Parts: sequence; structure tokens; C-alpha cells
Amino acid sequence: APAIAQAKAESAKLLGQIKTAESSGRLIIDVKALASGDRKADVFLRDGDTIAVPKFVQEVSVLGEVQFPTSHLYKQGTEPSDYVRLSGGMTQFADKKRAYVIRKNGQVEPAAKSVLWLFSYESAIKPGDTVIVPVSVEISPLAYWVSISQVVFQMATTVAALQTVGLYK
Repeated sequence: APAIAQAKAESAKLLGQIKTAESSGRLIIDVKALASGDRKADVFLRDGDTIAVPKFVQEVSVLGEVQFPTSHLYKQGTEPSDYVRLSGGMTQFADKKRAYVIRKNGQVEPAAKSVLWLFSYESAIKPGDTVIVPVSVEISPLAYWVSISQVVFQMATTVAALQTVGLYK
């Protein structure tokens, strides 16, 4: 049951990070809509607020469960999976289905999207984006049934012990 222990450890780690996480105070603003005069895109600022427009960057970063997390020069038409391949591919612990892209402006979206469950396509990558490949915390069916059988065995052992001492009939 090493897979179960690893999944539990990862879950506990993630839960700890969520409990201690603080908001970054960032707000994603649609600058193009503001510049075009779209009133729906208006943003109200308070004293002390600042607006930071990031500099142009020419790289795409790849982080997480890849062989060599690094940044690559942006090349138009390149998809998230291409950048993952440039980083040596995914590790054995990668969660391939849950890879996502963090845009330069802070928006987050899946690396691959499905349309009507018929086909999927990958997100278009832009300069400054980051491709994240998370660790898989799924438990294999075999490990799942092994853990279920252990629980059932422990419950049966407990009932038998209680019957032996006369506390349960």
C-alpha cells in the first residue's frame, strides 16, 4: 500500500497548503476591453491600489511533474504538450488529464479542453504562459480494493475480539 501512503501524504500536504494560503490580492483586468471603452470592464481602485502591467516575456515555463522543469523560448503554434515534451516529458507521477496553463495575466485554464466529449484540443500557448503538470493522487483500482479489504478484515477482527470477551453478541 505504498501508493495509498503516498496519496495520503500528498493530500495532507495539499490540505496544509490550502489552510495556510493567503489571497495574493491580484485581480485580472481585461486591459483591451478597458481601452475600448467597455463599461462592463471598469475597475474601481482604492487608496494604495497599484496596477502593474507585466513586461513582455518571450518564454514559456513548464513546472510540476516533468523530467526537467524549465523555461523555453516561445514559438508560435506550439501547444502545451509540445512544451512538456521539450522538458523531457511527464514523470510517472504526473496527472496527465489535469495539466493546466497559467496565463501571463494570472488566468488559469485546462491545458486540454473537450468539446461534447467527442474530441479535445489543446489551449493556445502565448509568451509568458506557464504549463503546470500536477502530481497524480489517484489510487489504482487494485490499491483501492486492497485498502477496502484491509478495512473489512480489521472490522471483522474487531467484532470477533468483542465477541470473544463477551461485549458483542
